[in-house]
Amino acid sequence: MAEKMPPSERQRFMRDLRAYLKSQDEKRRSSLAFKLLDRYPDIRPFIAPHLASLLEAAHGDDTDKAVASKALHIDAEARRLVNLEMLSFMGAAHRGLEAKRGGNYNPVPELEAAPAFVPPAKTSTASSKADPQFTFRSIVAAETARRALGKDAKPFPASTPRKYLKRGEEFASWRQSQGLSKSAALDARTVTREEVERWRASLLAGSELTNRTINDKVSCISTIIKWGRRLHREAFHPEGNPLAGLEKCIHPRWAAGLGISRVVA
Repeated sequence: MAEKMPPSERQRFMRDLRAYLKSQDEKRRSSLAFKLLDRYPDIRPFIAPHLASLLEAAHGDDTDKAVASKALHIDAEARRLVNLEMLSFMGAAHRGLEAKRGGNYNPVPELEAAPAFVPPAKTSTASSKADPQFTFRSIVAAETARRALGKDAKPFPASTPRKYLKRGEEFASWRQSQGLSKSAALDARTVTREEVERWRASLLAGSELTNRTINDKVSCISTIIKWGRRLHREAFHPEGNPLAGLEKCIHPRWAAGLGISRVVA
């Protein structure tokens, strides 16, 4: 096949084939295999069997679950086709998730067809027990005390610590509903960005609160973590505040001016 190619095409073929053979990453190798099959149809008898094994390794488990859910029995050829469709489906689903992380909440058919995510219950261990100094309540109390120190101190008004305590308790209660033990739910050291995004999504789905109120709840948790980092230094989120830069939900009044009904960042 290569001998029949013009020199320039043969060089390109050798580059593509070498990249395919040297690749150690399964996802990239699958992509390169499709590229070879598309550009050089005569190579299909050699590449197709290996591509089938790559697809089986990558999506065989997904295909097993899909087939079992429909109580189907399929032959080897049909299985290869299902694996191929699964590659396309899962790729679209992953791209949809990345788009949502970037703030694009347009509908993704592949995600809408997927079953709802149910987080696994997390068991409490000795290492997951909350140290009292790292709870939301303790951090708010420590920051309140710090603001009151010194001759020229500007202590918080009484309503401020009450507000942050309430927000911390609300978030901790939601974390507990997601499977965390009470002590683990109160531990502010384990807060993640993904977790807060899910909390925000659950508040938005409830349609009972304004976007401004939801923004305030999330902002309060971010502020508590900021206080904790200043208070505990390297012992508390040493890599930075996980909620830094988390964009806000757009307020309905602003959204109307942009010609949209609702936007979630």
